[in-house]
Amino acid sequence: DGIEVGEPLMLARAGAEGAALGVCMGPGPSQVTCTILPHGVQVIDVHTSSTKKSWALRGRRPILPAAVVGNGERLVLACDDNSLISWKYTETDVNKGTTLNADAASAVKFLLVDPHFAGVVLVSQNGKVRAMSGDLKTELCSTSLHLPKGASVLFAELVPLQDKAGAGRAFALVAVTKSGNGKAHHVRVQLTCARGGEEEGGERW
Repeated sequence: DGIEVGEPLMLARAGAEGAALGVCMGPGPSQVTCTILPHGVQVIDVHTSSTKKSWALRGRRPILPAAVVGNGERLVLACDDNSLISWKYTETDVNKGTTLNADAASAVKFLLVDPHFAGVVLVSQNGKVRAMSGDLKTELCSTSLHLPKGASVLFAELVPLQDKAGAGRAFALVAVTKSGNGKAHHVRVQLTCARGGEEEGGERW
C-alpha cells in the first residue's frame, strides 16, 4: 500500500525577524514542540494547529530545539549562555525550572532523549557525554568519545537496543565525528541503565 500525503499545515510562524530552530515530537501523542526564535517554546496540536502551551524566554536565546523528556512531564533547553534549563510541562514560567551551567569547552551540541528514559543525554562539542536526570539535578553517568585534538561531533543519536530480561534497558550512543583533517568517523558507545531508582519513575543509567 502506498502512503498518501495530505496538504501541509501551518503549525507555527516565526515572524519576519524570527526563525524556527527545530521541532521534536511530544509531549502528547498528537503534539509537537516547536522552538521559535525569538519567541520561545510552543506545544502545538498537529490536528488543529492550535497552541496548547507556550513559554517565553527572557534574557536567553536557545541554541538547540527543546527536548521532551521521558513521558512528557519535563522539557530541557540549551541556551547561548552555556546554560541548560529543565522545567515541568505544568509550569508557566521557564525561569522556575532547574538551571545547569556548563563551561564553554563543554557547551552542549546535542540533547538526546528516549520515551523510555526519564532523563537526557548531553553530548558536547568536545566529545564529553553526560546522562542527567530529567530535572538536571543528578548526573547519572558520564563518559567521553575520546576525540583527538581538533575533532568535533557532527551527529549524535540515542538508539534503543534489545532489552534483555532483568538486564535493564540498553542504548547505543551513535555519533559521527570529524577529525581535524576533515575525515569523518563513526563512533558507537553502549550505555546501560538499571530499572528503578528515579523519583519520577524513570530508569537509572
